[in-house]
Amino acid sequence: MSEPSKRKPAHGGYPPMTFAVKEKFNKDLALMCYSHDYVTYDKDIYISGDWAISKDKRNGLIGRKVVLYEGKGKEAYLGGEIVAIVDRGKATWLRGKGQPSICAVVFKRDISLEGFIGHLSSTKGQQNVQYF
Repeated sequence: MSEPSKRKPAHGGYPPMTFAVKEKFNKDLALMCYSHDYVTYDKDIYISGDWAISKDKRNGLIGRKVVLYEGKGKEAYLGGEIVAIVDRGKATWLRGKGQPSICAVVFKRDISLEGFIGHLSSTKGQQNVQYF
């Protein structure tokens, strides 16, 4: 049996680091956007308007699908793969106990999601941000 080394490790003797790995959010995003207030950033890159999406879900949405649709029972008119979520600070409106933090969704267009109806069975009521 070998004895423990009395030398100080190269990393300074700090305990091994552990990192909390956030589980990927396994749902896609449906945004009810009847105003069509998105911006074309580049050929196939779009930036949505501002949405109140909780901060704990934002990073998990990257790589997932997003669809924009006009209202309850309507098919998607635009959609794609989420490539980034841009924080936009606090909303100017009140919700619940205060002003929610808002963000914009940046996505790469996927033409196959135009006319998509897969979100309809999961969306409930008139909530603007839904997961399916």
